[in-house]
Amino acid sequence: MLLVANPFMQDPNFRRMVVLLVEHGPDGSLGYVLNRPLDAYIPQLVDQLDGFRAPLLWGGPVAPDTLHFLHRYSPGINGSETICPGLWWSGSFDQLVQMARGGRLLAEDFHFYLGYSGWAPGQLQQEQGHRSWLVTPATRELAWLEPANCWVQVVQQMGGPSRLMAHFPADPGLN
Repeated sequence: MLLVANPFMQDPNFRRMVVLLVEHGPDGSLGYVLNRPLDAYIPQLVDQLDGFRAPLLWGGPVAPDTLHFLHRYSPGINGSETICPGLWWSGSFDQLVQMARGGRLLAEDFHFYLGYSGWAPGQLQQEQGHRSWLVTPATRELAWLEPANCWVQVVQQMGGPSRLMAHFPADPGLN
């Protein structure tokens, strides 16, 4: 699922953000912000991936010193978990490095994230009760939108009354 921040959410961590939820259960929830790119690429952080120019994004405020990745590489990477058709989460980082160094992967099929977005058990449901998030099914295409337009495009794609929210001003005082 995609969590789409309500246009009036004021939390600076999630204001106008789209989060790809990759785990949700009794132990809590985990996801990655899709539309907050960092001005960096993975080789700037991981020497072994020199020349593999995949983008680096801010995944969320939890554990910002950890590295995670999503990919749309088929046939996949050992240990990857399917998020939706054509989109996977995580997998063997050693295999990724070997395949990237061997020229068998395309950088455009990978997004790397520093940190993640996490919710304790019941926390996300509580936020849903306050209408902090709109929810829509995740697709490979939506997860790979350009970050600058991601929130607006996802809201418009949702259709119905949600579509109108795409044009709400970022500052409600300007309304």
